[in-house]
Amino acid sequence: MGITDDWFVIAITDANFSRYGITPEELTKAMKGDPKVHTALICIGEGAEATWPVLQLYSTVRIR
Repeated sequence: MGITDDWFVIAITDANFSRYGITPEELTKAMKGDPKVHTALICIGEGAEATWPVLQLYSTVRIR
């Protein structure tokens, strides 16, 4: 296995975080845990559960 400069993770979710027992803190830790890993989270959902990741990850989230 060769040396890599960057790693990328793109996650797509239905944004039902409470159903799966995922807290804002756990999501933040997973997305910001390693500075070498660039992460993107695509939330396909509606209502309150789709908005808390934006509020929690405010500095790194782009809304389109």
